[in-house]
Amino acid sequence: MLQLALRTLMSLAIAILVSGTRADEVRRPDLLLTAADVKQHLDDSVYRILDVRDAAAYATGHVPGAIAVDLSQWTKQSRSVAGLLDRAFWDPAVGKLGIDHQTRVLVYGADATSAARAWWLLEFVGVKSVSLLDGGWRAWQAAGYPVATQTPQRDPRKFESRFQRERLMDMAELLSGLENPRLQVLDTRSRGEYTGEDVKGSRAGRVPGAVHLEWIELLDESGRFKQPTELKTLLTERGIKANGLVVTYCYSGGRASVAAFALELLGLPQVKNYYCGWQEWSAAEQAPAQTNAGTKK
Repeated sequence: MLQLALRTLMSLAIAILVSGTRADEVRRPDLLLTAADVKQHLDDSVYRILDVRDAAAYATGHVPGAIAVDLSQWTKQSRSVAGLLDRAFWDPAVGKLGIDHQTRVLVYGADATSAARAWWLLEFVGVKSVSLLDGGWRAWQAAGYPVATQTPQRDPRKFESRFQRERLMDMAELLSGLENPRLQVLDTRSRGEYTGEDVKGSRAGRVPGAVHLEWIELLDESGRFKQPTELKTLLTERGIKANGLVVTYCYSGGRASVAAFALELLGLPQVKNYYCGWQEWSAAEQAPAQTNAGTKK
């Protein structure tokens, strides 16, 4: 009996240690699911699965039970703060997918930027539980799991947007916070866009003081998010501190959403997405732009 009790205590201690280590590495494990995790729930309908690839790819084959989302319409709608806050668009757009505030949603796409954009938009409008399929459609195919071609029917639900403004950084707030030492701006675009050599938008450059971490650096060669220790090392190398406010941005929200997802996965307490990004900033006369040649209006 004593030996059995000791073995039980040791097993519990090991379980607690492993659990504690894992929790320390990933503070939000609910955000990222493997293909195996998703397959376990195909028959119990725990998740409303959203496929954000294009219509042709969806028709060719998709995760069983997945609903197609026209992400191009969401992207077009969300190019301005006014569009992001337009209840007349978001309430029916989300509700018709059979989603309300309590629905557990899983998103996947052909790439991390499209899936992360959908994740961020859904959380911004008030869906409480949104996860990503790590590695997206490519991971599902690589695992050899079932593929469907039929389109499932989902009854619409009443959805009323509850905008999570604390997740969004707007231009006025960013302009006023540029001198705040607690504010850390993370530019997730390409190196050329960051330095000003590759001009996209109304002018070249970056938000003054921004550090560079291209979104693709957060993923491995298979398109999955890197391990927590690797992600933490990347942030440390770029001087990003976990106890400050981190603002991600790119050109129009998608790449910045990948970074915002990775930061939230690690449990950083204050993460905002300057979703309207360089597209808006570069067109605003009052917004300064910095290049490797210096800062200019």
